[in-house]
Amino acid sequence: MPGAESDVITAAVRLALIVLCAIVPGGASTLAQPSVPREFTCGTERVAVTIEGTTLRLSAGGATYAMRLVPVASGARFEAEDDPSTWFWTRGSVASVRLQGRGYPECTATTVAAGDVGTFHAVGHEPGWRLDLGEGHLTLVTDYGQTKVSVPMPFAEAFAGGRRYIASSAGRPITATILDRPCGDSATGMPRPFTVRVEFAGQTLRGCGGETAALLGGEPWVVGSLGGEAPVRGSRMTLAFGDDGRVAGSASCNSYSAAYTLTAEALTVGPAVATRKACAPAVMKQEAAFLAMLGAVQRIEVTEDGTLVLHAADGQRVEARRE
Repeated sequence: MPGAESDVITAAVRLALIVLCAIVPGGASTLAQPSVPREFTCGTERVAVTIEGTTLRLSAGGATYAMRLVPVASGARFEAEDDPSTWFWTRGSVASVRLQGRGYPECTATTVAAGDVGTFHAVGHEPGWRLDLGEGHLTLVTDYGQTKVSVPMPFAEAFAGGRRYIASSAGRPITATILDRPCGDSATGMPRPFTVRVEFAGQTLRGCGGETAALLGGEPWVVGSLGGEAPVRGSRMTLAFGDDGRVAGSASCNSYSAAYTLTAEALTVGPAVATRKACAPAVMKQEAAFLAMLGAVQRIEVTEDGTLVLHAADGQRVEARRE
């Protein structure tokens, strides 16, 4: 909250802002910007809320109410400035609403905020742990399966480069931070799209989340280095990994396609089928080397600068980047 305004926030309001981070994308770090509207179901009725600064705008029954943040001992409560009988009070994943003295049944969120995930999995090692987000719950399994906690899914607090989920189980806080940064699995070396940190019961658990396939798919990769050598001038090698289990592209001179298999521990590529066009000898030699190296791939990595590295069985490497 900018300027002198922050100097007059009471301790209770500060606590409310922390709770508010769990219901609006961006939390307190982005309160200056309007949040994504969220819908709540209150019995048979629905209300929508949007946060702008420390003002909440609630829409219900064709009317819109502007409310300001007020101090409370728990949760985040907003009241209409000229009508204390109109308020919205959220505590975790539920909310209470009273509009012009009329009370609504307990409200539950019915939409997913920007930054929330549908189904997400993360794992770590030593000690082994697993985090699952989905089906309305955050589930954490630690100590190689000996400890398991499951709580209602908290809303995401979005921030630059990631998002955070804050919850508690039996009075013990759980904080899961997901960074939009590739992560190499410490056991297999295989990359995952997210770096994950979980704080729970005095432990800080570090690991990787998301599926490796999400890193490979999308726009084609363009090879910038083959066995440590730059491509022959004027030639082009590409890799496009499809959801159908095939990788295809330009091998230098000809187009190619091959089946690939991706597991938690390896990437393997089957024999390629290619067209039969002839090009300059140097280009044809490079094409043969590329297809041979592709067929010998054992594992992959994605570096911090976004480079895809394919590691062949003989130690050779193919390095590629998105255009």
